[in-house]
Amino acid sequence: MAAGTEPKCDLCNKHGLLLMPVRYAIAPASIGLPAVNEPLKIEDAAHSVGKGKKQNLTMEGGSAQYTARLLRSGYLYVYDEKRDRMDAYWITEDGYYMRFAPEAAVPAEAKSAKPCNYTGHQELAGCISIADARNAGIVWLGYSDVQWTSAVIDAHRGPHGKRLRELHMRAFDAGAWAKSHQASAKAATAHGRGSVPHAVPMSELAKTVAEYAPAKPVPNGFAPSSAPRFHLHAGKADGVQAACRRRSPELAGAIVAVDDPAGVTQDLVALINWHSERLLDTRVEKEKYGAGYGPYPTTYRNLVALDGAIKTLRATNDEKVKLEVFRKANDLADYLKLSYEVAREHSEAMATTPSTANRPASGRPAVGTTAESLARQNELDALIRNPSPTKWKEAQEKSWQAYRAKLNVAAYDGWVEEYKKASDALQRQHIESLAKAHAAWMQSNLLANKLDCTHDGSDPLSGDVYAETLQRCMAATQQIGGCGEIYLRWLKGDITEKTNLLLRALMLRQDDLIKAMAAAPLEPDAVPWKALMDQYTRHVQVLLKVDPAIQAKARQAQAAADRAKAKAEAASREFALGAAMSAGVALFDNPLKRAAEQAEAAAKASQAEAAQAKQDARPKLLPDSVANVLTQIGAQVSTALREYNGNAMEKALSRWMA
Repeated sequence: MAAGTEPKCDLCNKHGLLLMPVRYAIAPASIGLPAVNEPLKIEDAAHSVGKGKKQNLTMEGGSAQYTARLLRSGYLYVYDEKRDRMDAYWITEDGYYMRFAPEAAVPAEAKSAKPCNYTGHQELAGCISIADARNAGIVWLGYSDVQWTSAVIDAHRGPHGKRLRELHMRAFDAGAWAKSHQASAKAATAHGRGSVPHAVPMSELAKTVAEYAPAKPVPNGFAPSSAPRFHLHAGKADGVQAACRRRSPELAGAIVAVDDPAGVTQDLVALINWHSERLLDTRVEKEKYGAGYGPYPTTYRNLVALDGAIKTLRATNDEKVKLEVFRKANDLADYLKLSYEVAREHSEAMATTPSTANRPASGRPAVGTTAESLARQNELDALIRNPSPTKWKEAQEKSWQAYRAKLNVAAYDGWVEEYKKASDALQRQHIESLAKAHAAWMQSNLLANKLDCTHDGSDPLSGDVYAETLQRCMAATQQIGGCGEIYLRWLKGDITEKTNLLLRALMLRQDDLIKAMAAAPLEPDAVPWKALMDQYTRHVQVLLKVDPAIQAKARQAQAAADRAKAKAEAASREFALGAAMSAGVALFDNPLKRAAEQAEAAAKASQAEAAQAKQDARPKLLPDSVANVLTQIGAQVSTALREYNGNAMEKALSRWMA
């Protein structure tokens, strides 16, 4: 069947110069995926949307490498500069491209669309096309986590939009490529990888893109949640090339690498976590540390959990002992204070009793009657009530030894030493270089430019994606050296600076909210809190509404809980009636007793589910995305508040915290 008479679907109906957009990504060097080589290259953007500085994005250490991968599920925008045309594509989880009207909502069927089964059409669905490419000029390709609004699309069009395009989109000269790359085997061999920045011929697919590389999957290998299938199309590169030649016989297709800084940053987060999980899964053979851990194999994960339980036990015991030391000290102080008062009252009584009043005095004042004596008593009282750290620490250590005697100390100490060595080695070999790379990407012009240029400052739904994207980039890195310091600096920074991703995320990158917060006075007492809160709530109201489906679920859960409660009460009454009629019913296991117990357990479980559903259905105080960001910076917030000393910068911080 000729190409012109082939069946068509929305995913495979592509003609002209065929392009496969890919992204720069991260992978462990050990799994054998293609490394990024010229003319592909990783570099930060030269210019920043704000005051950012170009970062060194070189991957050091040798344990990880840059590779090229298919784009993550999301949006691809393609702007034909010469024709002033913007095309938009939805990218499915399988890497297929469905074109849609740029300013329209993505059709529901596009989210999980599959190409038809005609030979070669699945391969074509993974490409986009430039029609009449020989007469085209520069086309700009940009990946986005968020669908662009009309305002964002307009800002990228025409001569006035060139600055934004240069900040975060990939320029590809489609016309020049079409004129210089013919679709013949001889021409493909002559071109090799070529010299066009960030682009290689489709003939280089298996040597360039991870998903098409011949490498075999590794058991329990690295699989980042945003794009876990590294070997999705292994062995299918020839099929893609054949399909492209068949559909576009005169033009050699191209692989074009675009920047996805959020994807790279999330890859780094996932790789750091993967290495940490691999350490925890290290197998420990049975009785390696003697019989202290039992005659069975285990893992570092289980031993870390055991170690955590031991440390928790010690912390709990230490607190208990400390409280006991202070309780005894207070009891002693109370006893002595009472003794002094009794002695003083006795002395005063002796001095005023007629039978003893005229006896010769001893020459000393009555007990506790002078100012000096009272001061000494108060000083002693305070001293007794506040035992020194040395005293209560000695008591803690003595008490802990009773617990420690029950441990196999040699085995425990051996495990602690071995785990520390393994953890330190992991830091040196993997984590330090990955953390350094993560810090560089978080501060990169690429990430700041991408987030600022693709999100609408007047659309809270767009801002919601901004905050959620940043949260995924930050996930679980606040305690990692080099990363947490960046978040703390952002917290103390200027919200109007477009590279301050954190503060802008808390305001959902909404221009009106940012201006209002920036204009508020620095003195906390002078901040118009209510007005700011009301403005924030009004602006993000669409994000605070509870999904009707969640509310319906809460009502259904409560109805189920009510039914379960009624059933339990009925079973209880039946059991009580049986017990009243026969004493043995209450004493021994029987169907009535079991039914009552089971109904009671079911009622409690159902009530717990209803309570959780009710909690989920309550009105939100913050958008979920902002709440998720806040969970990532708890340590930095605590640090900043501990350092608070009233200067202007920290007054600004206290305002953000409120």
